[in-house]
Amino acid sequence: MREKGAKCKKNNPIVVSKTREILNRAVIDPRFRDELFENPVKVIKQLDLKREEEEVILRNLDERMLRFIQSIDDKISLLSESILCTNGPCGIA
Repeated sequence: MREKGAKCKKNNPIVVSKTREILNRAVIDPRFRDELFENPVKVIKQLDLKREEEEVILRNLDERMLRFIQSIDDKISLLSESILCTNGPCGIA
């Protein structure tokens, strides 16, 4: 058990697991991704975490990570358009 007031580390298993969960969900769930971009604090607060764990995850969820998620979203959109519109651009995706 962690001592009261002890700092939560970046490599804490819970932090690592929840960070992966957030990233995985952001990649596959457009609504969650939008919520994460709009209000990351609100999204993180909805998880069952201790305050110290929330703080570490929010520090890690920096602009670089959000840009990475956005780039995946862009690639998914392009891929879905090319799959759905095999005869050229169709404006669906």
